[in-house]
Amino acid sequence: MTAADPVSPASATGRPVHRGVVATGSIAARVTQDLALLEDAVLQAVSSRSASSALAFG
Repeated sequence: MTAADPVSPASATGRPVHRGVVATGSIAARVTQDLALLEDAVLQAVSSRSASSALAFG
C-alpha cells in the first residue's frame, strides 16, 4: 500500500478469513456483527461453557 494507492483495511482479500469466537456474551455479539460487514469474513466456530448457548449464538 502506498500513499498514492490507499487500500481500505476492510476491503476483501479474495480469500475467506475464518474466525472463531470464544464465549457468547455481549462483546462477542458486537464483534460478530462487525465481522458480518466484511465480505471475506467467515464465522467458523463458537465456544461456550454450554453447547446450547454456542448453538444458539452461531
